[in-house]
Amino acid sequence: MSVQASEVLQRALEASEARFRAVVDRSADGVVVVDFDGIIRFINPAAADLFGRARGVLLGERLPVPVPVGEAAQIDLGASREGGCEVAETRVVEIEWQGRRARLITLRDVTQRSRREEEARQAVRRRDQFLAILSHELRNPLAAIVNASRVLQRGISDERALGRAREVIDTQSRQMTRLLDDLLDVSRICLGKVELRKEVLDLRETIRQAVQVMLPLISEHRLELDTDLPNGPLYVEGDPTRLHQILTNLLTNAAKYTEPGGHIWLVARHDRAEIVVCVRDQGIGIDPDKLEFIFEPFVQEGAALARSDGGMGIGLALVRSLVQLHGGTVVAESKGLGYGSTFMVRLPEAAPARRPKPQSAPHSDISEMRILIIEDNANAREMLQAVLELDGHEVAVAESGPQGLEMIEFQHPEVALVDIGLPGLDGYQLARAVRKNPENDAVFLVALTGYGQPDDRRQALDAGFDAHLVKPVDMEKLAEAFAKRRRKRF
Repeated sequence: MSVQASEVLQRALEASEARFRAVVDRSADGVVVVDFDGIIRFINPAAADLFGRARGVLLGERLPVPVPVGEAAQIDLGASREGGCEVAETRVVEIEWQGRRARLITLRDVTQRSRREEEARQAVRRRDQFLAILSHELRNPLAAIVNASRVLQRGISDERALGRAREVIDTQSRQMTRLLDDLLDVSRICLGKVELRKEVLDLRETIRQAVQVMLPLISEHRLELDTDLPNGPLYVEGDPTRLHQILTNLLTNAAKYTEPGGHIWLVARHDRAEIVVCVRDQGIGIDPDKLEFIFEPFVQEGAALARSDGGMGIGLALVRSLVQLHGGTVVAESKGLGYGSTFMVRLPEAAPARRPKPQSAPHSDISEMRILIIEDNANAREMLQAVLELDGHEVAVAESGPQGLEMIEFQHPEVALVDIGLPGLDGYQLARAVRKNPENDAVFLVALTGYGQPDDRRQALDAGFDAHLVKPVDMEKLAEAFAKRRRKRF
């Protein structure tokens, strides 16, 4: 090759590299050219940013991290970076650079994508753990109920054993109801559908009620509970039911993780413009590394499946959410595993309000009413009928929406207890059909349903129901509904 031809070729190569540099320097992806010894011969600004170092410093140095040749791969830049990315996706191809064989490496910052993928994997792990815990927590009371029912089926005459079996069925049924209620509350809070019914109240009374409710569990675990309340009132503005839920969840948590013979303390006091409630226990404590996560849903201290009452890991998440809805804060403190835990709730103090006159209790005399149950589940229908008949009512039943509507039209019961998910005609359609006939105005319609969201209650009332109750029905709330009917009638 002549000298002139060689010069032309050299100029062409230089022009080609210049065009390459002009394009690559503006690329958002990192581009690096290294020789077969791994020495950097070219690096664009994007790649220098990924490595967190200046281009001039990197040129002539060995590539800071090994890059696999072949298919796309991810490399961790954490050890080499100084302000650059953490994870990069790379591709490597062989090229000719300045007349020599070299490797061209492209790098793309996938740090955020990698983090999202890891978060998704952790979410899947938490979901799988939660499903396992949920199965465990529901099967435990279910097993007790099944075995207690078997005792009753034996026809034994031992009244003590029969009484204990009935007590177990009642206790474990309530436990399953609480588990489902907590689960639904988490869903409502996540969707922003929790409605607080606030009033100014003395928190001491709510604390006393919560303690009274928790005494059987405290006694069962052979624990001691000390409460320290001031002589004067602790006024807060809040929803009594939700405040009660906060306190019982904290006490339940303390009881679950404290060994028999241990101690629990509940202290409430003023602190400037706040009311402070502390629940302290001698339990297993909390690993300091987990303190910041302890209020996250489905997080538990210790292996939940190894404990008979580990819970679903949503009680503390509910506590934090409900406290925040009240404008307060909650923190957890622990010196570590084996040193117990303290949970401190702070709520804004409220000015005392004029107390309304106490209302009289619902009328308890609800005997001898004509009631129609419209329910497609045979067992639920049969058992509710049996309970109401034992209370002295005259009870008829229907298995579907059309059958129930026909019985209302011809029998005119005083009360109709209606399931929402009925075949043929759902509960809402039935209620609207009943209200179209003025002759049915006296029929008191009660929705008995597994749908318990606030929107479900509004939908039921809009359809023509007089009351909305969630299954399994609380008989005290059913009595209140019956009393409401009496007030409406008279």
